[in-house]
Amino acid sequence: MGEIVIKKSKKKVTMLILFSIAFIGLSVFILLYGLNKESLLLSIIGGAGIGFSIAGLIATIKMYRSGDTLLVINDKGFYDYSSLMATNDQLIEWSEVSQIQHAEMSGQQFVNVQLKNPDETLRNLSDFAKKMAKANENMGLPGINVNANIAVGYDATELVELMNNYLKQTHN
Repeated sequence: MGEIVIKKSKKKVTMLILFSIAFIGLSVFILLYGLNKESLLLSIIGGAGIGFSIAGLIATIKMYRSGDTLLVINDKGFYDYSSLMATNDQLIEWSEVSQIQHAEMSGQQFVNVQLKNPDETLRNLSDFAKKMAKANENMGLPGINVNANIAVGYDATELVELMNNYLKQTHN
């Protein structure tokens, strides 16, 4: 079938950066309002919002700076460059994949790639990425999750279909 390179939408990633900055501003406002009104609950909400928003901003900036490739799909497998938990230059061979399906979490669309031996396949991920993968697994999304919202020219359903076509080809 050949190789297909799917790009990241720089425009969508830039919008994510702007949303993160807006949420930081909103969280600072909530924190200051809570401190002014001596409300412990609002102060905690504002502080947590700042922490999560800054983490999201850092992740999105790293995503922006990591290049314009989201996925590389070929007859042997695929390379994932979609997030901080991405496998990057590690080929995920089709023989390691048990299932590919559409998933959604918090309004985000994902291609969920379930692996036959996830611990072995993902052994080279950073400790941070392994912890995030474990958190995703605890939320019902085990394996590799490709953020389809930032793909150029494909939505999640089309990416799932494309990847399943490659997967089926290797099983024939």
